[in-house]
Amino acid sequence: MSYFKLPVSLCKRIQTVITRYWWDNTEGVKKMAWISWDRMAKPKSVGGLGMRDFLKFNKALLAKISWRLLDKPDCLLGKILKGKYFPESHILLVEEASSISHGWRSILIGRNLLLKNLGWAVGDGLSINIWQDPWLSMSKQERPMGPPTEQSAELRVADLMIADTRQWDKAKIRRLLPDYEERILCLRSSISGAPDKLFWLGTKSGDYTSKSGYFAAIDGEEFAHKIWFLAPLATDVDPRGIIDLMATWPTLCSLTCLPPSGVTNGTLVPWILWTIRKARNKLIFEGFSASPEETLSSAIGLAREWATSCKTEPLNLPGRSHQRPTAPDGAVIVQTDAAWSAINNVAGLGWAIVAPAPTQAFQERVEFVNSPLMAEGLAMREAVFTCRRLELKVLRVESDSAQLVKCVTSSFQVAELHSVVSDILYVVDILYVVDEFESISFAWNP
Repeated sequence: MSYFKLPVSLCKRIQTVITRYWWDNTEGVKKMAWISWDRMAKPKSVGGLGMRDFLKFNKALLAKISWRLLDKPDCLLGKILKGKYFPESHILLVEEASSISHGWRSILIGRNLLLKNLGWAVGDGLSINIWQDPWLSMSKQERPMGPPTEQSAELRVADLMIADTRQWDKAKIRRLLPDYEERILCLRSSISGAPDKLFWLGTKSGDYTSKSGYFAAIDGEEFAHKIWFLAPLATDVDPRGIIDLMATWPTLCSLTCLPPSGVTNGTLVPWILWTIRKARNKLIFEGFSASPEETLSSAIGLAREWATSCKTEPLNLPGRSHQRPTAPDGAVIVQTDAAWSAINNVAGLGWAIVAPAPTQAFQERVEFVNSPLMAEGLAMREAVFTCRRLELKVLRVESDSAQLVKCVTSSFQVAELHSVVSDILYVVDILYVVDEFESISFAWNP
């Protein structure tokens, strides 16, 4: 199932075996299936049992091979298949021929699933066609609506930037795409010229998973899964893998809410669970369907009301104090932070050199920032650039964004931060080469 497209008849036989196992209690004695398979295979959020549709799950597994060929084209399998089937083309552009092998035909089926849910993270803009490629959104496939003029049909996103600074050329955007000006300005290009990156829209990291591919194959994400994906939590939550809710409940309730949700005292998770349950009941018994965004907004509103009505008293819990990470001897400690307004997409960036004394503080107001995580990333990038201008040699950069620090210090990725993290790592690598930095480290400091 992971390597070849299974015949429809075989998938139906597998489905029959599972159906008989579910309803029968004696071998050889068939009993009535009181609920249709189509209803049992629906997601739990809409009244089903969450069983897999084997035809679509087969596609999701095949897409994993296609993703590997796309993400790592220099692997041995990628080189062999490229040399045989598309030596002068790209896996996303190759067409299916009548004389190909069943294995390659299966990979192309997975490739077709990828094409429905791939997006571009803007770097230098050289690889993205303005009209043909999806690049305007980090959550769904979206591109400017045409038709383009003959002169602009082949323009790249890089043509919307100022060549020297790689900043957006507002005059050109207003002339070519006036309806999308604010959307485009909210996208952050790479100052260092990092290449554009294709990413999978079904996960925050941008990496393909069979689970997210399956939900894309059934023509839409599971309702509850999309709510958890949109939830403003500091840590990603996928409740479908939770087996013992009681054991994981303290961890779920301790998850920190990100600004500007307004839930500063208390937890959001119980209210998300409550509103998902209410939305499911309304759909089944009243036929009323709310969007994931509306359901999440209701959960945030309830959490705010609860936090406001409860009187909290400070508790001295043993073992909960946070110790500031120690810096190398002689290191300059730089702390970064950001504030973000969802109303007008404006961020306030702040970074300060707190050691050695005296403290030097810097700040900047930035417009067209589409998330608090992006604001944190921009603050860290500006802090690194400032340290370079001041010719500081030994640095310790601290941020209160655990996700951002994880992106900079490990292979963990967030598609939204592609350009910003690439700029930070580019500057660090270059300065190490020319000996402008002797030591630099990044740490989380809540």
